[in-house]
Amino acid sequence: MTGTNYQKLISMFTGELDKIHTSVNDVSNSHHVDSARGTSLDNIGTLLDYKRVVGELDDNYRDGITNIININSAAGTKPAITTFLANYLRIDETEIEIREETPNYIQVQLHTDFASREAEIRLLVQRFIASGVHVKIIFGGVYWDTATWDNDTWG
Repeated sequence: MTGTNYQKLISMFTGELDKIHTSVNDVSNSHHVDSARGTSLDNIGTLLDYKRVVGELDDNYRDGITNIININSAAGTKPAITTFLANYLRIDETEIEIREETPNYIQVQLHTDFASREAEIRLLVQRFIASGVHVKIIFGGVYWDTATWDNDTWG
Protein backbone atom coordinates (compact mmCIF):
# COMPACT_ATOMS: atom_id res chain seq x y z
CA MET A 1 0.00 0.00 0.00
CA THR A 2 1.31 3.35 -0.98
CA GLY A 3 0.17 6.80 0.01
CA THR A 4 -0.24 8.64 3.26
CA ASN A 5 -1.47 6.99 6.40
CA TYR A 6 -4.85 8.70 5.93
CA GLN A 7 -5.17 7.27 2.42
CA LYS A 8 -4.30 3.82 3.71
CA LEU A 9 -6.87 4.10 6.49
CA ILE A 10 -9.62 5.31 4.13
CA SER A 11 -8.86 2.59 1.58
CA MET A 12 -9.44 -0.03 4.30
CA PHE A 13 -13.07 1.12 4.68
CA THR A 14 -14.07 1.97 1.09
CA GLY A 15 -14.94 -1.61 0.13
CA GLU A 16 -17.25 -1.99 3.11
CA LEU A 17 -18.75 1.45 2.54
CA ASP A 18 -19.50 0.47 -1.08
CA LYS A 19 -21.30 -2.66 0.15
CA ILE A 20 -23.32 -0.62 2.65
CA HIS A 21 -24.20 1.93 -0.03
CA THR A 22 -25.38 -0.87 -2.37
CA SER A 23 -27.47 -2.42 0.43
CA VAL A 24 -29.10 0.91 1.25
CA ASN A 25 -30.00 1.38 -2.43
CA ASP A 26 -31.42 -2.16 -2.62
CA VAL A 27 -33.62 -1.56 0.42
CA SER A 28 -34.76 1.79 -0.96
CA ASN A 29 -35.67 0.28 -4.32
CA SER A 30 -37.36 -2.81 -2.89
CA HIS A 31 -40.52 -0.96 -1.86
CA HIS A 32 -41.15 0.56 -5.30
CA VAL A 33 -43.25 -1.61 -7.62
CA ASP A 34 -41.20 -0.59 -10.66
CA SER A 35 -37.89 -1.68 -9.14
CA ALA A 36 -38.87 -4.42 -6.67
CA ARG A 37 -38.17 -8.02 -7.58
CA GLY A 38 -38.58 -11.48 -6.10
CA THR A 39 -39.62 -11.56 -2.46
CA SER A 40 -39.83 -7.77 -2.26
CA LEU A 41 -42.37 -7.78 -5.09
CA ASP A 42 -44.27 -10.61 -3.36
CA ASN A 43 -44.43 -8.50 -0.19
CA ILE A 44 -45.96 -5.60 -2.12
CA GLY A 45 -48.49 -8.02 -3.65
CA THR A 46 -49.35 -9.33 -0.18
CA LEU A 47 -50.10 -5.79 0.99
CA LEU A 48 -52.59 -5.51 -1.90
CA ASP A 49 -54.02 -9.03 -1.36
CA TYR A 50 -52.76 -10.04 -4.80
CA LYS A 51 -50.90 -13.32 -4.91
CA ARG A 52 -48.38 -14.50 -7.46
CA VAL A 53 -49.36 -17.48 -9.63
CA VAL A 54 -46.91 -20.37 -9.32
CA GLY A 55 -44.11 -19.80 -11.80
CA GLU A 56 -45.22 -16.25 -12.69
CA LEU A 57 -42.34 -14.01 -13.72
CA ASP A 58 -41.66 -10.71 -11.96
CA ASP A 59 -42.59 -8.62 -15.01
CA ASN A 60 -46.04 -10.23 -15.34
CA TYR A 61 -46.65 -10.07 -11.60
CA ARG A 62 -45.53 -6.41 -11.55
CA ASP A 63 -48.06 -5.62 -14.31
CA GLY A 64 -50.81 -7.23 -12.22
CA ILE A 65 -49.82 -5.28 -9.12
CA THR A 66 -49.74 -2.04 -11.11
CA ASN A 67 -53.25 -2.79 -12.39
CA ILE A 68 -54.47 -3.43 -8.84
CA ILE A 69 -53.02 -0.11 -7.70
CA ASN A 70 -54.66 1.70 -10.62
CA ILE A 71 -58.00 0.01 -9.99
CA ASN A 72 -57.89 0.73 -6.25
CA SER A 73 -57.73 4.40 -7.12
CA ALA A 74 -60.65 4.14 -9.59
CA ALA A 75 -64.34 4.63 -8.89
CA GLY A 76 -66.64 1.62 -8.58
CA THR A 77 -67.69 1.65 -12.22
CA LYS A 78 -68.51 -1.45 -14.23
CA PRO A 79 -65.35 -1.08 -16.38
CA ALA A 80 -63.18 -0.73 -13.25
CA ILE A 81 -64.73 -3.82 -11.66
CA THR A 82 -64.41 -5.77 -14.91
CA THR A 83 -60.76 -4.83 -15.32
CA PHE A 84 -59.99 -5.69 -11.71
CA LEU A 85 -61.70 -9.10 -11.85
CA ALA A 86 -60.04 -9.94 -15.17
CA ASN A 87 -56.61 -9.18 -13.73
CA TYR A 88 -57.30 -10.83 -10.39
CA LEU A 89 -58.74 -14.01 -11.90
CA ARG A 90 -56.29 -13.85 -14.82
CA ILE A 91 -58.99 -14.11 -17.47
CA ASP A 92 -60.04 -11.95 -20.40
CA GLU A 93 -62.45 -9.08 -19.72
CA THR A 94 -64.85 -10.57 -22.28
CA GLU A 95 -65.38 -13.52 -19.91
CA ILE A 96 -67.01 -11.22 -17.35
CA GLU A 97 -70.51 -9.80 -17.61
CA ILE A 98 -71.74 -7.16 -15.17
CA ARG A 99 -75.35 -5.99 -15.20
CA GLU A 100 -77.30 -3.56 -13.10
CA GLU A 101 -80.81 -5.01 -12.98
CA THR A 102 -82.26 -2.50 -10.52
CA PRO A 103 -80.83 0.34 -8.48
CA ASN A 104 -78.51 -0.88 -5.73
CA TYR A 105 -78.23 -4.36 -7.25
CA ILE A 106 -75.56 -5.71 -9.60
CA GLN A 107 -75.02 -9.15 -11.07
CA VAL A 108 -71.58 -10.43 -11.97
CA GLN A 109 -71.49 -13.40 -14.32
CA LEU A 110 -68.38 -15.58 -14.42
CA HIS A 111 -67.40 -18.99 -15.68
CA THR A 112 -68.39 -21.95 -13.49
CA ASP A 113 -64.68 -22.61 -12.80
CA PHE A 114 -64.82 -19.82 -10.22
CA ALA A 115 -67.90 -21.06 -8.32
CA SER A 116 -65.80 -22.31 -5.40
CA ARG A 117 -64.44 -18.77 -4.93
CA GLU A 118 -67.82 -17.02 -4.72
CA ALA A 119 -67.36 -15.54 -1.23
CA GLU A 120 -63.88 -14.25 -2.10
CA ILE A 121 -65.07 -12.68 -5.37
CA ARG A 122 -68.12 -11.10 -3.70
CA LEU A 123 -65.89 -9.52 -1.04
CA LEU A 124 -63.53 -8.14 -3.70
CA VAL A 125 -66.38 -6.66 -5.75
CA GLN A 126 -67.86 -5.07 -2.64
CA ARG A 127 -64.60 -3.19 -2.14
CA PHE A 128 -65.36 -1.22 -5.31
CA ILE A 129 -69.02 -0.41 -4.93
CA ALA A 130 -70.91 1.97 -2.70
CA SER A 131 -72.29 0.81 0.61
CA GLY A 132 -75.75 -0.69 0.37
CA VAL A 133 -75.36 -2.11 -3.14
CA HIS A 134 -76.20 -5.82 -3.29
CA VAL A 135 -73.92 -8.09 -5.32
CA LYS A 136 -75.09 -11.33 -6.89
CA ILE A 137 -72.53 -13.63 -8.46
CA ILE A 138 -73.78 -15.92 -11.24
CA PHE A 139 -71.67 -18.79 -12.54
CA GLY A 140 -72.32 -20.05 -16.06
CA GLY A 141 -75.43 -19.35 -18.12
CA VAL A 142 -76.06 -16.76 -20.79
CA TYR A 143 -77.66 -13.34 -20.49
CA TRP A 144 -80.51 -12.38 -22.77
CA ASP A 145 -79.16 -9.98 -25.39
CA THR A 146 -82.05 -7.51 -25.71
CA ALA A 147 -80.25 -5.35 -28.28
CA THR A 148 -79.83 -8.33 -30.61
CA TRP A 149 -83.32 -9.64 -29.89
CA ASP A 150 -84.82 -6.27 -30.79
CA ASN A 151 -83.19 -6.63 -34.22
CA ASP A 152 -85.08 -9.92 -34.80
CA THR A 153 -81.94 -12.04 -34.52
CA TRP A 154 -80.88 -14.42 -31.80
CA GLY A 155 -78.15 -13.39 -29.36
